[in-house]
Amino acid sequence: MKWTLLILFFVALIGELIGIQMDSLSRWVTKPLLVVILLIYYVVVSRMKHPLMMLALVSALLGDLFMLLPDGAGLSISLVVFTLTSVIFAALFNKHRENAQSSAKMGLAGVLLLIGIGSAYTLIPKADGLNILIGLHTVAATIMAIFATLRVNKLPGYQMVVGGSVLFMLSGILVGYTRFVAPIPMEGVLITALYGLGLFFIVEGYIKGDAVLVDL
Repeated sequence: MKWTLLILFFVALIGELIGIQMDSLSRWVTKPLLVVILLIYYVVVSRMKHPLMMLALVSALLGDLFMLLPDGAGLSISLVVFTLTSVIFAALFNKHRENAQSSAKMGLAGVLLLIGIGSAYTLIPKADGLNILIGLHTVAATIMAIFATLRVNKLPGYQMVVGGSVLFMLSGILVGYTRFVAPIPMEGVLITALYGLGLFFIVEGYIKGDAVLVDL
């Protein structure tokens, strides 16, 4: 069952990337299917089944559906939903925060903070009426990635969760950049690849940590 779901996930991801390039209506199936498969995968494979993880994935699914609305009609709502998704992930990561942080982890957290500040400084002035939502979304995504970094690094899957959180953060930043600052080549493919892989690594990292994770 595990491998079947993983294969389905990556088939859906490839289908979504192709659908972006072809501007196909198939995206109404492939885009939400990515998160649905991940949610099923987590419920089936995970031992802990953290409610916050499942809630974050449901929130991401709702954000994806709003993002599919034509002409950016659902952008403002999706920003709110994805901000909530980042907050839920941050709350989950904070449950297993390490008390004594190493200099390497604090250094990475500092780099992520600088990226977040720089992104907010770039995006907010360009976002017109959505500047507050863009700002909140950027702050929430940055905090999420920082909190992932500050988790107990001896947990199996720690690096996957950190890497996935950074990819998730970057995908959100790129959505704002390409909409309000400047387009980039194959932006839709890049954003979706970062987003899909980011969610996958977060989920897979938590599954790997289930064997030793203590739910505080």
